[in-house]
This record gives sequence, C-alpha cells and structure tokens, in this order.
Amino acid sequence: VSLINKYKLPHEAIPTQFKNEAKVWEAMLPDMPATALIRNLGTMSSNGLISDLSSTEKLVLGKLSNSEWLRKSRIHPISVLIASKVYGSGHGVKGSNSWKVNRRVLDALQDAFYASFDNIEPSDDVYLLGVDISGSMTWDNSVFGVQGLTAAEAAIALAMAINKQNPRSLIMGFSHHFVDLGITYKDRMETAANRVY
Repeated sequence: VSLINKYKLPHEAIPTQFKNEAKVWEAMLPDMPATALIRNLGTMSSNGLISDLSSTEKLVLGKLSNSEWLRKSRIHPISVLIASKVYGSGHGVKGSNSWKVNRRVLDALQDAFYASFDNIEPSDDVYLLGVDISGSMTWDNSVFGVQGLTAAEAAIALAMAINKQNPRSLIMGFSHHFVDLGITYKDRMETAANRVY
C-alpha cells in the first residue's frame, strides 16, 4: 500500500496475490484511470470495498459523475456499456468472481454511458445511421463476450453516440425495408431497445 501511495502504481503492477485485498484497491482508487476503474468495479465490490454509503463508494460515484474526468479519459461509450452490463450481472465474464451489485454505482455507470457520448468526435457531415433490426440482432448472443448484451443494443448505443455529436444524422432501422425508429441520443437505452425489439 505504501508503494502504491508513493509511486501511484497501477493495478497492472500489483502482484496477483495482493489483488484480493480491499486496502490495495483502496490505495489505487484515487489515481485509477477511467478504463481501469470501470473494468474493476466488480472486483472491488467483491472485496467489500464499494459498500453502501462508504467513503470509497462516494469516491467512485464522484469519478463516474465527473463529466470532465470522463471527457479527459476519452473512454468509449461501448466500454462503459459493457462495464454496466457486466457489473449489473453481479458476476464476471470469466471465472467465479461474484459481487453484490451496488445500485448507486450501477446508476452512475449508466449515467456515465450517456456522458461518454461527448467523447465521440463531432462532425457536421450528414449521416444515415442504419441499425439492423432483424431477429438475429436481438438474440442474447454475448456480444464482445458479455452475456446479456445483444448486437442490437451495441448498434443502438453506437448510433445514439454518433447522433449526439452529429446533429445532422438520422437513426433508422432496416430488415426488409427502412423504418424510422424515432430514436435520438436523448432516449434511454431501454426505450430505444424496445423500439427495435
């Protein structure tokens, strides 16, 4: 812990045998980059670090709600969406790691997903964002290795992010013909997905 504090060591520099210690993660947390933070929320929760109303929960929530921190991180919306799905599942993609989902952290992750739209490079070009809405896109086929993330959700997330940064864009669905899905970046993912399903 003293070495982490002194040298701002990232989690990649920590020997595996110490990664089950909450105090080790607590020492890394203040300087942890956005990608490392969202990828390790489950591990930190399983170690009891992000318990309800704790100081570490407050620190995590503060980071996830800091739009400037998210902007500087240049984290991609899909990375945040994946982290939200994995964290919300209460267990890791691989292995036996499991945790109690902290509802406030999950809500903050979902808000960070929408905030990360600002990390997409803006453009004045005209875009027709076509989302495949055929039946196979809605199968729970573990997109990016994440159980519960469908190809349709990934496509909708990308379209919404591009739509926010490109006001001259239109999101449409296609299967046998084009249909206006009535989706914009202001929609919630659940609402947008319901229009596709």
